[in-house]
Amino acid sequence: MADLFPYLQREFQRVTSKSKKDGNLLHKTLYTSFYSPFTPITPVDNFTADLMKGYMENETVYSIINKIAETASNIPFEVVDKEGNTIKDHWAIKLLANPNEDTTGNEILFNYYVYLLSIGNSFVYGPKLTSGKTGELWTMPSDLVNIVSGQFYEPITGYKVVEGNQEIIFPKEEVLHGKLFNPRFRGGSWLYGLSPISVASSIISAMNSGNTAMEASFSNLGPPYIISSQMPEGLTPEQQEMLEATYTKKYGNPNNAGKPMLTGTPVKVEKLGISPVDLNIIESSKHGLRVLCNVYGVPSVLFNDNETSTYNNINQARLDFINYTIMPLNEQLALKLEKFLGLTGGEKLRFDYDNVEVLQEAIYTKAKSLSTMWELTPNERRQAIGYAPIKDPLMDEIYKPNGSYTIGTEEEKANEPTPTTEIVNPNDNLLRQNGKKLQKI
Repeated sequence: MADLFPYLQREFQRVTSKSKKDGNLLHKTLYTSFYSPFTPITPVDNFTADLMKGYMENETVYSIINKIAETASNIPFEVVDKEGNTIKDHWAIKLLANPNEDTTGNEILFNYYVYLLSIGNSFVYGPKLTSGKTGELWTMPSDLVNIVSGQFYEPITGYKVVEGNQEIIFPKEEVLHGKLFNPRFRGGSWLYGLSPISVASSIISAMNSGNTAMEASFSNLGPPYIISSQMPEGLTPEQQEMLEATYTKKYGNPNNAGKPMLTGTPVKVEKLGISPVDLNIIESSKHGLRVLCNVYGVPSVLFNDNETSTYNNINQARLDFINYTIMPLNEQLALKLEKFLGLTGGEKLRFDYDNVEVLQEAIYTKAKSLSTMWELTPNERRQAIGYAPIKDPLMDEIYKPNGSYTIGTEEEKANEPTPTTEIVNPNDNLLRQNGKKLQKI
């Protein structure tokens, strides 16, 4: 009994302490007024329906999401120390490369992004080892996961998966929840991400309806025309059979499609049905592609839409895709994983883009331009193209081609020896310009 009182005292202090979190009026309002504690929060969006309607039934949504997911998941991770140096054979990199016995690292990332971009939420289960480290990573059925609420000082206590008669609650410490911003605050909805497919629901419905109409048009395809005689007495059965046989023989081959049929008998042609072109289905599909590309931040030219493209070349579109779509998603995930895996000692998890061809081309072009800017130090040039500075005093000096004047005070200039030979730093090629060694100034 003596041990119980200190425990209750600590719990009381934890709950009633005026920390920043607990003393925030908005925070208290969100977690005490909008939902009941210790109960599953039902999302406003029907995530399973969104998956079906969008990713699983609309080929454009499927293509866009897969392109983003495949590109993002193929960029490798690296862990760096607080100095920015890569740590080889780090346990987190090994875990991300082989998350479990059935799944590869690429598959885990691909699944993560498919759920995130489809329904705005992605859940990954990471059971802990006795050491406290995450031992494995598993994709959770994100459309079936419900958040279990807590009190205002602990808003989320776990995650519940319901499948049939089974209900399993996972501890919050073992679940990584990636989500997109959701402006809804009612009923705790903001704890879930906003589904992009829900946002684009109208255009997706229109595209799906157009596809259904086009499928029905082809499935129920009968004769496109009725040919009837304009003669008062019409055609006899024998004449009708002869006309059909002649038509099949001369015009039944696909190579003769579109050729006019000649006959010596006056006939009337009546068109049946409406073609997909006349229904404007094809144009509507193009419009849908552009709208969905805008929703996901992907240049539509990457999906062969060249009619409205403002890009001068496809490489610029690919570069924008990496810079403005892939990188922000990856950086958000890296920060979440870094916190979830519990990296310590200033270690940081990041993506390594060194092998992304279109980025290397852009870096080369930028480096070539920087090589003419002698007023920058070599380290400033390195940092401008995303490289870490080199710890060498010479790398922080300014060098001028074929010059020997020092930038500084008159006293500094007087004390500076006149260079008789060129100064070269062997550590960095940025001290060379146009194939010539540079002189310190």
